[in-house]
This record gives sequence, C-alpha cells and structure tokens, in this order.
Amino acid sequence: MSNALSFSQSKWNSLPSNEHKGLSGIYVLFFDNETDDIVGDQYPIDGMKSNNSELNFKMRLRGEKWGCIRLDLLKSRPFPVVKRNYFPEGYLWLHFAKKIPVICFNITLRKYYTTGTRIIQILSKKDIKTDTVKHNCPEFHLGKKLKNSKL
Repeated sequence: MSNALSFSQSKWNSLPSNEHKGLSGIYVLFFDNETDDIVGDQYPIDGMKSNNSELNFKMRLRGEKWGCIRLDLLKSRPFPVVKRNYFPEGYLWLHFAKKIPVICFNITLRKYYTTGTRIIQILSKKDIKTDTVKHNCPEFHLGKKLKNSKL
C-alpha cells in the first residue's frame, strides 16, 4: 500500500506526455484486509484504457476499484453544495467517464476493510436515507433504472 503514489507516478510518467491530456488518471485494485485477496474482478487486460461507464455497464466488472485522477480535471468540476446531505463522488466519476478514459492496472494498492467498521455496517437501516442510497448507485446516476438492477 505504501507504494500507491510511487506506482501511479511511475506509470503516469512512463506514458508519452502527449497521452496525458487524453486520460483522466490511473485505476488499480483493492485487496481484502483479512485475506489479502483481490476484491472483485480484475481488469481484462493489464494497462488497458477504458472509462467508468464501460467498466461498470459493458464489461460488468464488479468490486472496488481505486485510483488517482488528474487534479486539473477535479478542479474543473466542483462538487455542488447540498446542505445536510451527502453528495456522492460518483457525480465526478460519471461525468469524466463520458469523455475521458482511465488506464487500468491489475495491481492491488488499497486495502478494503470488510470487518464491522464500515459505515453501512455501523448505521442502522432507519438511519440510512433512501435518497442517499439511490445517489450512490450507478443505476440512478444514469437517470434510469437498469434492467438487471435490484433497486
């Protein structure tokens, strides 16, 4: 885990500089904190270029993914201010997914905690607002419910 930034920097710097503007960043995989197993699916090809929409809806890759996104892109799309409510980061990822691919590597660089410390496991069901859950689901980011959705 300690080499996540150095890995990303090394991979980014190894790309021809004229490719940087055509990519939003670098994605990698999570590993389980108890078993060290990869959480979810690996990318079909190490070093492939794709986007969030294609990864989620066309390839149907499951599991946690993580990465570094170009700062200039993040600054170009500020979060809306919504009082007393959580606004999901998916707002940014899906916006960029429409336009700019990421480069994906099959290396685990972030730990995924599966023990009882996750917020969803801690909060009781009555504390979770349906709207908040909907906003965190890719099906609702697209503005419609997908055929295979269980929501």
